[in-house]
Parts: sequence; C-alpha cells; structure tokens
Amino acid sequence: MNKLSEHAFIRLLSQELRPLAEGVLIGRGDDCAVLAGKSDVDWLYTTDAMFEDVHFRRSFMDMATLARKALAINLSDIAAMGGKARYYLLSVAAPEGLTDNDARAMAAGLRCLEEKYDVVCIGGNTTRSASGLVLSITAIGQVPKGAALLRSQAKLGDAIYVSGELGSSALGLQCLLQNIHTAEAKPFIDVHCSPEPRLALGEWLRKTDMVTSMIDVSDGLVADLGHIADQSRVGFEISADALPMAEGFHETCNLLKRDPIVLAATGGEDYELCFTVVGGKKSAFEKRCEGKDWKLSHIGTILADEKVRVLCDGTGNPITYGQAGFDHFL
Repeated sequence: MNKLSEHAFIRLLSQELRPLAEGVLIGRGDDCAVLAGKSDVDWLYTTDAMFEDVHFRRSFMDMATLARKALAINLSDIAAMGGKARYYLLSVAAPEGLTDNDARAMAAGLRCLEEKYDVVCIGGNTTRSASGLVLSITAIGQVPKGAALLRSQAKLGDAIYVSGELGSSALGLQCLLQNIHTAEAKPFIDVHCSPEPRLALGEWLRKTDMVTSMIDVSDGLVADLGHIADQSRVGFEISADALPMAEGFHETCNLLKRDPIVLAATGGEDYELCFTVVGGKKSAFEKRCEGKDWKLSHIGTILADEKVRVLCDGTGNPITYGQAGFDHFL
C-alpha cells in the first residue's frame, strides 16, 4: 500500500463514490458544493473540523476564541465562492471536564460572528470525545443563480491577486510554539487565533464581473493557487517581491530564523482571498478598487502550461520553497 497525500486521498475517495445527483451544480473539489435553488439563488454548503492537538492547542487560545475561529474558517469558504453566509450546523465532541463556563464561552465566540455576519445556528450534534475537543461546522450560504465563483475558470493571461497580507497566521503559530509573546509577536498571534472571513470582499468581487476564479488561502498561497491551477488546467507565475506582508513581518521572521518569503508563500491559515481577473481588464479592475477599504495586491499571472507553477525572485529566477503548503497527511 502507498501512503497518500491529503488531496490524493480526497481524489481517490471521490472516484469511488457515486456520481453527483441532479441539482448538484458543483460537487467535490471546490470550496463549497453548489446546489441549485428553486428560485433565483443557488445554495452553498461547506464543512470543516478542528481537532485538538491537530489544528489547535487549548493552551494557545480560550474557548471563545477557539469557537469563533471554527466558525470563521467555514464562513471563509462561503466568501471564496462570492456568497452570503446564512446558516450553520455545529457538532461538538467534548472531552471529560468541559464546564458550563466553557459552554458559555463557546457560545460567546460563535455569537460575535453570528451578529457580525447575520448567520444563525440551526442545529448540530454533541458527543463525548476520548481524545480532546473537536469542533465541526457545516456552513450554508447563498449566491445568485449561476454566479458562484469557482476554482475552475482561470484562463491564460489572467492576473492573480490576493487580499490582505500573507504569512501572518503561520508566523503567529510559530510564535506560540516557541512561547514568544512580545509586543512585536502579538499582531501575528492575533491573526492566527482570530481570522476574519472576507465575506463582504467576496461578494463585491463577484459583482465586478471581472473575477474568473477564486479560493481562500487556507493551506498556503502556493498550495491553494495550485488548486485553482489543477481545476482550471493552467499554470502560474507569482513574484516574491509582490507578496504582501505585514509591518514587522520580516523582523519577526528573522528572530525565529524563518524565511519570510517561504512563510508568506506556503504558511497557510491566512484566510485571505486569492483570485484571478480577466487579463485585459486588469486596469479597469484596479480602477474599480480605488477608494475601497480592503488591500488587494497583484502578485502574478496565469500561464498556459499546467506544469509551470513558479515563485520567482526579483530577477525572475525560481525560488525553492519545499512543500507548497499544509497537508494533514504529510
């Protein structure tokens, strides 16, 4: 038997399962499944789970922050499709010793995002865990019929953009793992523990009618852009000099002896949006962006050759970065 990567496992499993049913517009392989609605909307479904000592340590964040993050990362998948979040289901596997205060704190963390993004919990499940806390959420959203932004529509010459800043979450995790809690480390720890789903941005990008594909950056920029490349059957080139990084990022990376470019390109859990814009509409798109609050950076170009997936330095030479991003199985 051969050991599989996470995405090879998903592909193999998908091949063995039944074909998609009528009404399933987009199934396995995108940020959300898309199901046809009966009126003028399509429905978005996504699910994600967080396991103690795999995705988090309870010593790193309180229960409210942990629950908030579990919901945020699911809402981020809705954002990646250009959708509006509506509902979610919550399943909790609780270890022995969970208290009423823990339950209240969990509810408080969920409630803050419920109110901010107008979503409600419509059900779920609870059970006991013998090996740590597990939070599993299924988020449900809506998008105008036929308008979901997919991973599979990038085209030759499209411009590649990313929102926000890259690598901050991965750097925050490294600070936590090395018990560094300085004032300089705090912004990165905050980004890691409290990601913000880019729902408003995702909807706005969909409405521009210039975006061809989109994904949220969860595994790491290079890995997630690779998912767009896989689905669209294209290649890409991105410029290391164009990768957006937060103030103090390089200095803190140096303190931890981490390569800032590699961490920004492969670190993961940024939950920013990476998307492609029609090549001939780059100038028009950037003009539409003027005066907006969000930070969007042009970082590269879609290429025709599927085998070419390159991160280049300022002189155009490829940068070696090892594993492209996070993989649960490796």
